[in-house]
Amino acid sequence: MLVHSATFLFLIPGLVVLLLGLLLLVPMSQGPITVFGVTFHIHTMIIASTATLVGAQIVQLGVFARTFAVMYLGDEDRVLESVWKRVRLEHGLIGGGVLALAGFGILLGIFVDWAANGYGALSREYLAILGLTLTGLGVQTVFASFFLSVLGLRSELVPESEVSAETLGTNGRELVGVPVDGRVDQD
Repeated sequence: MLVHSATFLFLIPGLVVLLLGLLLLVPMSQGPITVFGVTFHIHTMIIASTATLVGAQIVQLGVFARTFAVMYLGDEDRVLESVWKRVRLEHGLIGGGVLALAGFGILLGIFVDWAANGYGALSREYLAILGLTLTGLGVQTVFASFFLSVLGLRSELVPESEVSAETLGTNGRELVGVPVDGRVDQD
């Protein structure tokens, strides 16, 4: 199963794409940059923004897969388990909120400046792309935190020692009277 190799399938490629995107995105937030005689303009920054968001999404998918494998498939991951001891839902919500608010603050500043100048041509496109990217990363982080919290509920709701034939139903195909296939007989 691919869920058992999430590090090589998701985490490493996702981190590479994320870091490459940030490596271009952050310096370009003030305008075009020149590297080794080549000038990179707005289109390069759009690609960098996309790479940053896609890379972050791939990393999150890798964390989801590793969490699922540890919680439900019996895998062990000492790094992930040590992170769980220190990082909680609230940390993800605060981090994502800070990113989203920073992005929104940048966009609000650009909007206020644009409105004050009569809604003419927008001259701060580079900074706007940074604001949009930070807002997207923040929203992704907030919802990823909620999803990781949901993945972690299993061990808190039904301890394995309490699973019995009564909670599974008489034939092992039911959980508290609801069939696994979801169909309910109508009398």
